[in-house]
Amino acid sequence: MNADKNEVEKRVGQIYEIIKKEPTISRAEIGRRMRITDEQSRLAIEILKERGGIHREGSARKGNWVVDK
Repeated sequence: MNADKNEVEKRVGQIYEIIKKEPTISRAEIGRRMRITDEQSRLAIEILKERGGIHREGSARKGNWVVDK
């Protein structure tokens, strides 16, 4: 169980770094680059949102991620 939690935390950190560098990236593109499922990328992004690390401005298609921390 701890290994799963560590893996999720690692994934969240990697996605945070990707979003910092490329704020226009889509969730689907994040998943493709990291070779993870859409559900895994969605959950990691939800964790970042809940922690106040990121939020989305604009539409899902044309919007940008904003790094809050």
